[in-house]
Amino acid sequence: KQNSAEAFRQLGNAREAEGNPDLALSVYDLALQTGGTGGIVADIYLSRAQLYINQGRFNSALADLSRSLELRDDITVRVERMRMAYAAGDYETVEQDATILLGSGAVSDSEVNLYLARILIDRASIDDRDTYSTALGLLNRVGAGLPTDLIPVADEYRARAHLALGNLNDALTAVNRALNVLQTGSRRYLRGLIYDARGETNAAIQDYYWLVTWNEVFDYPFIDDVLRRIQVIQDARAQATATAQTATQTVLDATATISANRTATAEFHATATANAVTPTPAP
Repeated sequence: KQNSAEAFRQLGNAREAEGNPDLALSVYDLALQTGGTGGIVADIYLSRAQLYINQGRFNSALADLSRSLELRDDITVRVERMRMAYAAGDYETVEQDATILLGSGAVSDSEVNLYLARILIDRASIDDRDTYSTALGLLNRVGAGLPTDLIPVADEYRARAHLALGNLNDALTAVNRALNVLQTGSRRYLRGLIYDARGETNAAIQDYYWLVTWNEVFDYPFIDDVLRRIQVIQDARAQATATAQTATQTVLDATATISANRTATAEFHATATANAVTPTPAP
């Protein structure tokens, strides 16, 4: 059984390398049915988990990584499970693995602290200042050793924390750093919110319009809020225009009234002068 399982695993790896993921998956399934020692089966689960990751099937990958860890406690697999647990939305497993990995040397503490900060911010309500402060403290520990692709992610989450805490300048600086690396819908949305909070509606609505355009491709989960915010800005602009027009008309009406009053006064004086009694000569 051990030799058969290992042979199937190698065959599955070969099919995957050839670009035949469906065939590879079938082979891995056969390998698991064949059985074998704990180590071999753990490796098969790892191979299948990687295939699931490549396909974006994060829940399935997480399940296989957990099965592999049950058979063989491997710190490097735990690192991958922490990452996959976050992608799958299993925050309890993220916390569990992060606690073990922090200070282990298997992964940088910066990355572990980033994941801990992310799950705090993802779950926090907008008025939960204590949670955002705690998350920002974790993000302040994120530095050396962070994978390059996660650096803008850390900045995006710093921006989210700063926005919630009212640090709008710091929030804008952080989100712009993230956007300079990679333009994403969540970052454009976040910057729009920051501009909105700063009262810079012209800048905010540009980000909102960008999201409306790309929503045709990505179907953003926050698009309803974007559309609502655009409407609020447009309504405020329309109200301001109407108010300005009313004020202008009021000034014009007042000017006309003053002019009419001056004309009437002049006419009165002219008439009064013309109708005045002519003085009689002194007797």
